[in-house]
Amino acid sequence: MNMDLRWKNNLVLWNRMYESNVVVSLADLSVPLDGRIVVKLTETPSPLRELRGRIEYFWGAFVQEHPTAYNSSVLATTGIDALSTDSREGILNAFVADYATCIFKNTLIQQENPQLSDAQRQFLQQHFLVVGASGYTSIGDEYVLGRRTDRGPTDRLAGLIQYLPQGLAIVEGNCQNAIERTMALELKEETSLDLDADCGHIFPTHVLVGRLNGDFTIIHKIQLKPDSKEKIAADKTEVEEIMYRTMPEIKRQLAQENERHLFSPVTASVFQTLSNE
Repeated sequence: MNMDLRWKNNLVLWNRMYESNVVVSLADLSVPLDGRIVVKLTETPSPLRELRGRIEYFWGAFVQEHPTAYNSSVLATTGIDALSTDSREGILNAFVADYATCIFKNTLIQQENPQLSDAQRQFLQQHFLVVGASGYTSIGDEYVLGRRTDRGPTDRLAGLIQYLPQGLAIVEGNCQNAIERTMALELKEETSLDLDADCGHIFPTHVLVGRLNGDFTIIHKIQLKPDSKEKIAADKTEVEEIMYRTMPEIKRQLAQENERHLFSPVTASVFQTLSNE
């Protein structure tokens, strides 16, 4: 029987994800806000290397239940302490992992695994964080939001409202420019906009750490050029519907529990932080 991982159908888990998210200002970490975040690849941590065989066995069983599942590479890091800075830009130490490890980790949220040592469990739950890049995009006083297309029971974000763009960091080459390349790709895929041609201003402002789900997302402020709105179009495979909300409207929805759950936990956390700044 296939497991339904969609958060819209599990509000208890949605709340746990939301409560586990921490949004930190890069200014508080002394990362230059007018700079950029570059990635420096490091060696895979030893707890993860020790788990390799077990993860491969788990993935084999998972694919039997979900034949369309694809094990792609992801960029991961261990936490805030992996983010440093020089005089010009932020530096994120990260390592290459895979989607199978993400599913293996998230399965531990719903069931105990007595075969894991305490050190292995602690690493997966606290120090295995998948790197992503995102932006809260505005045009005038409105933010660009999108309702995620429902792609089936393994799509945790199915049907939820998200800020756009956002996605997992691209794994290619030495990954140094992974954050910037991901932003450009996701903006094009989710809104049809070009990062260079349609954005008047873009810079990193926050990082979101969600240890329960394993998120480490570099968040950017994106201000679109005035004539960009007419170019915005949803890719239906990614975003079912594009919508626009002002901050007061978003804040009003977040204040009501039944409406807060319409957003993804990350989107709710980010806008809750922005509305309080």
